[in-house]
Amino acid sequence: MWGLVFRYLPKALPVLKNLSVWALCAVCGLAIGAWLTSEYYEAKLKDEALQMALERAKQGEKAHAKIVTIQNELDEARNRGDSLSHQLDRLRDSARRAEARTSSSRMGEASDTECRRLLKESAELLSEGAEALRRNALTHDALAKAVAN
Repeated sequence: MWGLVFRYLPKALPVLKNLSVWALCAVCGLAIGAWLTSEYYEAKLKDEALQMALERAKQGEKAHAKIVTIQNELDEARNRGDSLSHQLDRLRDSARRAEARTSSSRMGEASDTECRRLLKESAELLSEGAEALRRNALTHDALAKAVAN
């Protein structure tokens, strides 16, 4: 601003010599008014810039708070996922142990069934053997009677 005043003041001095005191006061008043107005608007622009910067800072704080909240929720979700993963591993191990017990009991049932089948077959073979022994004994007795007579 002062640069403009000093630049144009020497050019305006010959014109100002011919003016009256009132005109000179009016010109000075206009110059001072223009200077004060420019200062006012510069201060207003600086204040608006400061207000916008403060508002951006508040928005940044809000965004940061949202990011922190989301990060905390993400950490909680990861912890829950890890916990569920550990529970799933324990359930799988438990299921494997139960399956092993069940398969061994199934094998026990299968071997029980096989044992019963073998016992039944043995009983049948024993009855056949007893029948064969009885027939042999009858044949032996008949031969012994025949030889003795």
